[in-house]
Amino acid sequence: MADTATTFPIINGASAVQQQNAMADASGNVSPQSVPRVNGAPVSNSNPLPTSFPTGSSISQAPLLASGVASVSGTITSQSQTVGPFIPAAGRNFNATGYGASMGVNASLGGTIVVERSIDGGTTFLPLTGAGSPVALFTTVFSEQMQESQVGVSYQFLCTGFTGPQAINVRFAQ
Repeated sequence: MADTATTFPIINGASAVQQQNAMADASGNVSPQSVPRVNGAPVSNSNPLPTSFPTGSSISQAPLLASGVASVSGTITSQSQTVGPFIPAAGRNFNATGYGASMGVNASLGGTIVVERSIDGGTTFLPLTGAGSPVALFTTVFSEQMQESQVGVSYQFLCTGFTGPQAINVRFAQ
């Protein structure tokens, strides 16, 4: 099959570059598209978006501020004990951490800790699940990053099995 070149007519005297960066309305009038521009020129391979701000620029990125949510921590020493509630700021990551006498990787907690979530103001807490199976059930040291998209959702730790002899330390923080 032979290659064929596609040509586009000049619309109302616009140059090829203007046509490339513009679109025609039903009357054939050319109007600029919403094309990102750098220094007044459309973004292209020869005029890319900046990847850093120039020295002395008035453009700056605001630092990420603390969420203002107080951390919640506690020490678990028996089965069925809970620590919480923790209500994270929606849309931001938070951490759930648990450790026993040892902080080594895969070190035993001396019990089973489940992270639970409540959407009714703390009346009912349910374990975090994926496809119906618990996903935040821990028997070894853990430090997990989570995120909540809904406002006012509460979290707590629940000990579903305590074998001791050492206490289990848990903490939510944002």
